Amino acid sequence: MDMDMDMSGIDGSVIESSLELAEKTNSRISSIQKRLSQDHVFYKQLKNHAEMLEDCRFYLQSKEHPIAFIGAIGIGKTSAICKILDLYTGQKPILSTGSGRTTICEVDIRHGDATSIKVHPHSETEIDLYLYELAGAIAVKAQGLTDEKDTNAYQLNMEIERALRNMTALTKSRPKDPKTGKKTTFDPAIELFNVMGGHAELFKELKARLDYLKRESTHFEPPSDEDPNIWLQSCFESLNLGKIKSAPLPKRIEITTNRQLLHSPTFEAFIKDTKGIDQTSNRQDLDGCLHDERTVSILCSGFNDAPADAIHKLLKSAKESGLDSRLVDESILLILDRNDEALRVTADHEPVEDIEEGREVKRDEIVTSLSRSLSLGALAIQFFNSEDDSPSELQAVIQSKVSALRHQRLHKIEEIDEAVNSIDSQVASLDEEQAISEVRKSLKSWFEENSLPPALSTSGYMELVGTIKSDAHPTSVNASVRRKGCWENLDYYQELGNACRRKASSQFGTRAAKLESLLDMLLKRESLMHVRHTVRQLSNTLDKRLGNILNTAYQLSIELYRAKLKTELNYWDQAAKRWGQGGGYRSRVADDTKAMFSSTLARKIESEVNQELEKLWSDTVIELKELIAYTDAEVDQLPSIKPKEVVSNSKKIEPLSQRGYTCPLCECKLELDDLSQHIKNEHKDQIDSMTTCKVCTTPLKLRNTIKHLKNVHESSTPSSSEKHPKKNKKATNPKVKIRVTTEDTPEETQAKIHDYIKRHPR
Repeated sequence: MDMDMDMSGIDGSVIESSLELAEKTNSRISSIQKRLSQDHVFYKQLKNHAEMLEDCRFYLQSKEHPIAFIGAIGIGKTSAICKILDLYTGQKPILSTGSGRTTICEVDIRHGDATSIKVHPHSETEIDLYLYELAGAIAVKAQGLTDEKDTNAYQLNMEIERALRNMTALTKSRPKDPKTGKKTTFDPAIELFNVMGGHAELFKELKARLDYLKRESTHFEPPSDEDPNIWLQSCFESLNLGKIKSAPLPKRIEITTNRQLLHSPTFEAFIKDTKGIDQTSNRQDLDGCLHDERTVSILCSGFNDAPADAIHKLLKSAKESGLDSRLVDESILLILDRNDEALRVTADHEPVEDIEEGREVKRDEIVTSLSRSLSLGALAIQFFNSEDDSPSELQAVIQSKVSALRHQRLHKIEEIDEAVNSIDSQVASLDEEQAISEVRKSLKSWFEENSLPPALSTSGYMELVGTIKSDAHPTSVNASVRRKGCWENLDYYQELGNACRRKASSQFGTRAAKLESLLDMLLKRESLMHVRHTVRQLSNTLDKRLGNILNTAYQLSIELYRAKLKTELNYWDQAAKRWGQGGGYRSRVADDTKAMFSSTLARKIESEVNQELEKLWSDTVIELKELIAYTDAEVDQLPSIKPKEVVSNSKKIEPLSQRGYTCPLCECKLELDDLSQHIKNEHKDQIDSMTTCKVCTTPLKLRNTIKHLKNVHESSTPSSSEKHPKKNKKATNPKVKIRVTTEDTPEETQAKIHDYIKRHPR
């Protein structure tokens, strides 16, 4: 199978062939394992390969890939989707579009033979909360209250309020005044409040009018004699506005149409039109899109402010959560330019000649901005004008992204098959064992330093406190408090989960990055070429286990906080009463929140999370050790010099042969002075890369190679102080000590030790 083929050229036979290969490889894994004991290193490697193989097989067997359009309200996502799918009746888009706030919920658009709409409704409990808030908002307006204490107390989502008013026959109107001839706004809801006499009474009346349990129609199809596109336009708009009497309030809408986003025999892509980002981009639905390995996220931004603030925050949060490498593979930054925005760009103070030049100038600006702020200069960038551009180029980019994701799994199956072949042919190979022993030696220092898991701080709740105090809108805080922390624009548990995941990414990710650097260095050694599959296996396993640790940090913290905070009734009651006490509402709730967490609550929960993460990390380190048969018992047998051995250990490392010193990167053999110049000339760009000393396998940066060689291996001839130790007072002075600080690198510490041995022989 040619894995260098064009991404769009992957057809069904290639997928089928790869799945057959996965099945055969899995059978061979079982066969080889029968020849091995369960504690054999190859048995554990094969078990790990079987797990990775199953991941690839499961990924490829499922054909469905969501294409999620994400962006701020009114940015033009829905218009772009209509253009891509050619969803028009005449010149008008079929899906409701405008200046924003026209779509009531997330919309999935799938390909099918027959046009239909399916509504996934809000629950009765959710509807009761919405009606209670609507009644409150009406009460405030009816009583003419204007200060913060009352005006924002019940502020519903605009789309939700509009739909509920239609569903309860309380739609506003603008009739002409018969005396003045001017239009004035008439709100029947205010008249109804005056009749009912109070908030609670109005809520009961709204609930009776809605009679929600009788709204049972969730599946809609066009009549046989009506144009499907005209029907789709009308039905979709009516559902958004709450004008279909038998339909519930939509929480998600699923549209089936004969318009297809991509044409591929091996996968099926459907569009997910997310709700526009309003107050916050920290939402579970958006988080889910970015963390789903099957989803390609189309991050939409306007032209002039690209990347828009909401998208920049979303990218920053994803990067801090450990998704920086996946963002490049699974995301596209889509710049939705309008009118002549691209033509108004200037280059070197001169106007651009055409739209393409304007876009290229803007692309350079965006790449520079993303590179500096987030190190995401490689993120795919595409421009699209819904009025003028053909969607074919954008469709090709999306198709290439999906195909590349599937191609990665195809390649990994072949890689695993190759690794299993290697294990099968080298089960009893001495060379294999010697090479694995070299890998163990190279990773020794990392295992010594990182076997114990890091301790995470118990102050993650302070991010939630900060959000409440400074970032969230007062009405969002109020709405979240009344829902015990669950509100789309301020979800306590989402904030706490993300904070925990970010801390875990910072602590565990740093350790993992050090190991990845060592593994990358090992892959470049010619002496380890025949165990490169094992080294890659370590890397793949580390990546998967780290992802599991970060997901566990997120999910477990949400689960534990939700279970505990639901019972903190005093906090929720007190926070709810803080509303209406004048300015500073958010600060008061933030102080209450900080006080609640500052007790033992946060420590207990985060301690439980930490225990689980520590166990997962310990299990990961153990698994990595098992994959190379590394045991702590053999640490003392591996070459290194420990500080406690300095006084009694007078053995010096043997000097290099007369052939000269060997470059750690390219194997060139040179005199020491020539080696220094060689590194400057040939490897200047890799001066900070990790390598190892060719003599003692000490891990060090390339820039420190010459210093290390001079201190440790430069000469085998005893110094004058070694020939005449009695004349060297320092050599016999028992008070001489080695000064080692926490800032010293491992190679600097070892150099000091060897220098001490040379100058103070016993």
